[in-house]
Amino acid sequence: MFETTNNYGEIWLKGNSNKKPLKYEILPNGCYKVVGRKLRKDGRGRICINGKETYIHRAVYEHYYGEIPKGFVIRHLCNFGGCINIEHMELGTQKDNVQDMIKSGRTRGKVNSFEKIQPDFSFKVNNDSPFHKHMTIDVKINEVTRCWEVVNRVPTPDGYFRVADGFAHRFMYKKFHGDIPKGYVVRHKCHNRACVAPHHLVIGTPKDNVEDKVKSGRQLKGSTHGMSKLTELQAIFIRIISPLINTKENQKAGLKQEEVAEWFGLRQAYISALLYNKSWKHLPNHKEIREIVREIDVS
Repeated sequence: MFETTNNYGEIWLKGNSNKKPLKYEILPNGCYKVVGRKLRKDGRGRICINGKETYIHRAVYEHYYGEIPKGFVIRHLCNFGGCINIEHMELGTQKDNVQDMIKSGRTRGKVNSFEKIQPDFSFKVNNDSPFHKHMTIDVKINEVTRCWEVVNRVPTPDGYFRVADGFAHRFMYKKFHGDIPKGYVVRHKCHNRACVAPHHLVIGTPKDNVEDKVKSGRQLKGSTHGMSKLTELQAIFIRIISPLINTKENQKAGLKQEEVAEWFGLRQAYISALLYNKSWKHLPNHKEIREIVREIDVS
């Protein structure tokens, strides 16, 4: 298949626009590294075949095995992306390729693993995308948390970053881990919405995501929530006077929930939820408040 002489060889690719052989060097591990061409830092290069530009390793694979099926990529079993030895290549999905990359500790460019990226390293994703700059994410690595924090985009009001027609963290998850199943969301293990580090992203249900917010203290509570109708002081006041309000426990109380709701311009259901501790759960419930008041009276 390949013509070799000592440590070098060449191959004539069908449809090669410059009508010259592709030359390569045979490395000690058996990889074939292209020489005489401008290559990326990861060793990959591009070539024009039948008027269309493609990666050299893809052109070599198709030269011997035919067209690569749609949706499939070339996996390098040798973990060297610039290798054109067809014995080191195998078809697979993008997910397979990403798993190979993670297992071997490879990432794009000059870094060896996600955790070893230097703090001043700027990482660009999918520079060859038809969306060009709209699909490019520049990040800086936080020295303490190791988060990949987006630096070249303006965050949304809730702290996320958008890229093209989606969110940056979802784009990065799909890029490195594969498709996101329908009905699932991308969760941040680091609880940092500005982070797009693949090793900090996991998928889960919306319920899982809410539980993450609660555990990390990111869930908006009380008057900090945009839909809040009361302040903390007003909510505590209503619970303090709860013995005077008609409830299941105090059926003989003279003050109706509708009356209390009218004082604050609310619906009865809102007051009921507050009294039965179904809302404002971060505040002491009415029983705890009674104990506090009782202690104050005693003192």
